[in-house]
Amino acid sequence: MIKDYIPAEFAASCLLADPLVKIQELEPTKALKVVVGQQDTAKLFNNFEFNDLPQHEGDEPYVLILSDQTDVKVSKKLQQHFLQTPVEPHHYIYVKSSLGHTQHLADIYGFMLSMHFPEHIIPFVFGENTVSAHTFVQSITENSEDDAMVLNN
Repeated sequence: MIKDYIPAEFAASCLLADPLVKIQELEPTKALKVVVGQQDTAKLFNNFEFNDLPQHEGDEPYVLILSDQTDVKVSKKLQQHFLQTPVEPHHYIYVKSSLGHTQHLADIYGFMLSMHFPEHIIPFVFGENTVSAHTFVQSITENSEDDAMVLNN
C-alpha cells in the first residue's frame, strides 16, 4: 500500500474551459498550452524562451512525468528527451506512483496537478506516449494571445 499519495480530489480541483466560457464571473488564472508535432524539446524551450527560467537553478521539481518510473526504457527516454535543455532528473515528479489506487487515471490527474503549481513556476508535463506533444501551464498575462499565435505557427 502506498501511504504517501495525492488524493484524486485534490488533483482534480480545477476547472478547464475555453477562456470565452463564463462561469459565475470567474476569470482564468492559468493557461494550459499544448504544442503538438514538435519532438525537439530543446527547440521548444528556445522558441518560448524557457532556457533562462529561474526554476531551472533550483532543486524543486516541476516536470510531471506521466510514465512509469520503474520502466528502464522510460528513464532512457527521459534522459534523451531533456538532454539539450536545462531540465535535470531532480526536477522530475513521477505522478503515477503518487496517486494511490487511482493509477489508471494518472495521466489525467498529472495534467490537472500541473494547474496547482505556484504562479512563478511553469510546470511541464511529459509522458512517453506523448513525446511529440508538449504541455505546459503558464499564468495568464497580457501577451497570452501572442503566445497562442506562436503555438499555432
